[in-house]
Amino acid sequence: NINLASLQIVGNGTDKGGTTSLDGLTLEINYNSLKFAGEDNVTIRICDLLNVCIEQVLTIEVIGDINIFTGISPNGDGKNDTWIIDYIELFPDTQRNKVSIYNRWGDAVWEATDYNNTSIVFVGQNNNGHDLSTGSYFFKIEFPSGRETITGYLSLKR
Repeated sequence: NINLASLQIVGNGTDKGGTTSLDGLTLEINYNSLKFAGEDNVTIRICDLLNVCIEQVLTIEVIGDINIFTGISPNGDGKNDTWIIDYIELFPDTQRNKVSIYNRWGDAVWEATDYNNTSIVFVGQNNNGHDLSTGSYFFKIEFPSGRETITGYLSLKR
């Protein structure tokens, strides 16, 4: 004697700030505006035809991965002035890292540990603080956690 029309989400979203909605019996959770991975909770309520209700906390495991952008244009216009590696600071197995940038001859031109997109970030300069020229560069991201090394290319345009 469950009243399916009484199904509702308790509160304004998940514990970590995800937005929630119900479409019939389908629960949708949106984390688009958040940088989040890990466990989260959402509480739902349903009642029977006698209006006796029960609440249940659903635990959700949000899994994601880092997202590496392949372009940088450090020209001071506020767009792509730094090289973004989305979520690298978020996941426990990627927070500790070593990022290396190489020129076309394979020489390391920039290296840093624990890249985080804010205080430790590539801005188109070598380790001596000199501007690198427009061109293609290669990167390697290593993780002491044992996660697989990531390699690829990066386009720098001035």
